[in-house]
Amino acid sequence: MKPNERTKEEPEKKIAGLREADNNREKRDTRLRLLATVVAESNEAIIVQDLQGRIIAWNKGAEKMYGYTEDEALELNISEIIPDDRKQEALSLIEQIRTGKEIDSLQTKRITKDGRIIDVWLTPTKLVDDNGDVAGLSTSERDITEHNKRLEEVESALALAEEYTREIERLVAERTAGLIALNMADRVTNPVVVIGMVCRRLLARQDIDKAARDKLKIILEESDKLRQIVREFDAFIQRKYALFRYEDLNGIVKEAIMLIRRDAEGKGIKLNTALSDAPLMINMNRNVLRTAIFYIFKNALDATRGGGSITASTSEDGDSVYLTISDTGRGISEENIRRVFDNFFTTRINGAGMGLPFVKHIVEEHYGNIKIESRKDIGTTCTIRFPVRWLKLSDGKLRWEHPMLPVSREREEYPLEPV
Repeated sequence: MKPNERTKEEPEKKIAGLREADNNREKRDTRLRLLATVVAESNEAIIVQDLQGRIIAWNKGAEKMYGYTEDEALELNISEIIPDDRKQEALSLIEQIRTGKEIDSLQTKRITKDGRIIDVWLTPTKLVDDNGDVAGLSTSERDITEHNKRLEEVESALALAEEYTREIERLVAERTAGLIALNMADRVTNPVVVIGMVCRRLLARQDIDKAARDKLKIILEESDKLRQIVREFDAFIQRKYALFRYEDLNGIVKEAIMLIRRDAEGKGIKLNTALSDAPLMINMNRNVLRTAIFYIFKNALDATRGGGSITASTSEDGDSVYLTISDTGRGISEENIRRVFDNFFTTRINGAGMGLPFVKHIVEEHYGNIKIESRKDIGTTCTIRFPVRWLKLSDGKLRWEHPMLPVSREREEYPLEPV
C-alpha cells in the first residue's frame, strides 16, 4: 500500500469509529431515558437517598403511596417518614449497604403525609459512583397494609373455625348425652315415684313378714337413690343458665359471616347483610348460640350453587328480636320440610340427621323459636325469634319482663328447663 493511500484511510477509520461511538452513546442514552421514564412513571414507589438519608429522587408511585409531591419529598430526610421504632432498622440498612453486605427484601413500616402508619415491602439496591464507591441507596417500596389485613382476617377466621370446631364437638357430645339423660330421667321419674309409693303403702301394713319387709326396704332405698339422681340432673340443667349473659346478636352473626366468607367467595356466592344499626341485646349463652347460628349459615352455604346468594338480616319489634337467613339454594321438598327437625332425619349420604334438631334445641333453650320455609330449586329461609327480655324467678320459673307483653297463663310463666 502506498503511503498516500494509508494516510487517506486512517482519517476515514477514525471518522467511522467516532460515528459508531456516537451511535452507541445515543442508544445508551435512549435506554437510560426509557429506564428513567419507567422509574418515574412506575406505580411502585421508587426512592433514592444518599448515605445521609437525604432524598434525591422520588417517583410518581412514591407520590401516590406517601402523599408528598416530588418537590416536597426532595426537602425531606428519609428519617421523617420512618416511625421511631423503625429508625434503628433504617440505620442498620445503611450500614450494611456501606460494608457491601447483600440485603434481602424486608417488611417494614413507614409514615404517610397524613400521619398513617403503613406496612411496606421494601427491596433495597445499593448505588455506586464512577469509582465504584457506595454513593447511596435506591428502594422499591410497595404498600402491603391491605394485604396484611386480609391475612389477619384469614388467620382470625381459621382460629375462629378451630374454636367453632372444638365447641361443636364439645356441644354435640354434651347435648347428645344431655338429651339421652333427659329422656331417661323423664322415663324413670314416674315409675320410680310409683314404686316408692307402693313400697311405702306395703310397709305400712301390719301383715307383712320380716323377710318381705326387708326386701321392700331395699327396693324403697334404691328407688329413692334413683329419684335423687333425677333431682341432681335437674339441678345441673338449671345451673347451666348461669352462663347466660345479655349480648349483641349482631356480633354473633358477624362472626359467623366472617367464618364462611372465604368459602363463599371460593364458590362465587354473594353474601348480603342487612343488620340492625342498633345492638340487639338478648339473654344468651354465647358459645352455644353462635354454634347454632354458624350451623345454619353452613347449611345455606352447602345448599347454594355458584352465582347464588346468602342474605342475613336482623331486626326487632319491641317484643322480640329476629334473625333471618335466606339462600337461593336448591331448597327443600314439601315432604321433607315437615321432617327437618326430626332426630336422625337427613337427605345427605353421610349426614347424621342431628344438625337442625340440635339447632332447634338450642334456640328453644333461649326461649325462642325457629321456622324454616323453603321452595324446591328456589331457596330456603330460616327465621329465628328470641324474646327481648326474660327473668328467672325464685320459684324456678321464667317470667317475661317486657311490659308490652300481654299477661296470660300461657305466656307469663315457663318452666326453667329446655322445652
